Amino acid sequence: MRRVAAVVLAVALLPALGGCVSALDVLDVVFPEPGPEEPYVPSPEELVVPERFTIIPDPWQARYVGVLDDGRQYFATADVDLLTDKGYVSVYYWAADGSFESADIDEFAELADIESGGLSAAVDARHKELAGATIEPITVAPFSIEQDGITFGFIARGPDSKLYDIASVTHMPNDDMVYYWPWDGEGYDT
Repeated sequence: MRRVAAVVLAVALLPALGGCVSALDVLDVVFPEPGPEEPYVPSPEELVVPERFTIIPDPWQARYVGVLDDGRQYFATADVDLLTDKGYVSVYYWAADGSFESADIDEFAELADIESGGLSAAVDARHKELAGATIEPITVAPFSIEQDGITFGFIARGPDSKLYDIASVTHMPNDDMVYYWPWDGEGYDT
């Protein structure tokens, strides 16, 4: 692979070099293979669970994120518990300062109704019911709440957890959005 790149470069440079170097001369050049990768060492910022993190609306998991008329921040979503195959329509609320306030979590349906698109339509309808909801980025605190024996929320995990060697905030029960430092919402793992 490295020799092929050298040949392409040499052929491209032949006119500029006046033909004094041939592609055959370059074939004798061997680039050293890279050594073993250094182990990843997280920065100190990556090890600290945040007091607040940002969620930016997108067309996938974060369609309904924003601010209500009264200044509260919200996140409306479809939550699916894979252990029970039950779907939930969830709306999480934070105060204007980002501190968690409450959650409205309603059981929606069994797996067959979820797969037919009914759960997504129910979230769309719930979002329309929110008073003066505007879609925009929010900066909020991680939280967790139990209902029906299921943990919901955006759960902060330290680097000592079995799953991660750096701090993260994970949307549960879906486990479909995992945020990391710098906590600016510019990207999340799915």
